[in-house]
Amino acid sequence: MITNTNYLDGRMTAIAITHKAEILERVANGERLCDIAKTYNIGAAAISNILTNDPEYQAVRETAALARIEKWEQELEDINEDSSSVMMQRADRMLAHARWRAEKEHRQYAAKQDAQGVTIQVIINDPTKTVTVDNDSGGIGITSKE
Repeated sequence: MITNTNYLDGRMTAIAITHKAEILERVANGERLCDIAKTYNIGAAAISNILTNDPEYQAVRETAALARIEKWEQELEDINEDSSSVMMQRADRMLAHARWRAEKEHRQYAAKQDAQGVTIQVIINDPTKTVTVDNDSGGIGITSKE
C-alpha cells in the first residue's frame, strides 16, 4: 500500500489534468463527480480541487445544473392521470432539489427576495435632508436638500 501522500496528491492531480476533457464531458452529461472519480480510483475532491477555478469546468457545471432542472421539469410534464402520485411527488422533489442546487452553486440563478410587506421607518431630525429608497436594489439614501 502506498503511504506517501505527496505521491498520491500528485497522482490525483495528474489524473484530473490528464483526463480533463473526458471529465468535463461526463460532468456535462449529468454524471456526478463522485461517480466519475470512482472510475479513476480517486476521490471527488481530487477532481474538484484541481478544476474548481477552471472556466471550462465552471461552464460545464452550470450547463449540467440547467440540464438537471430541464430533465425534472420534463418528468413533471410527462406525468399524466395514469401516473402514480409517488412518481409525481418524486419528480416534484427532484426538480426542487435541482433548482436549490443550481441556486447554491450558481448565484445568478438564486431567487431574488421580494421586499414587499416590509416596513421601514426612517426618522430624520434635519429638515435639510431627504430620504430616497431605490426599489430595485432596496437601498436607502440620505441626501441634502438644495
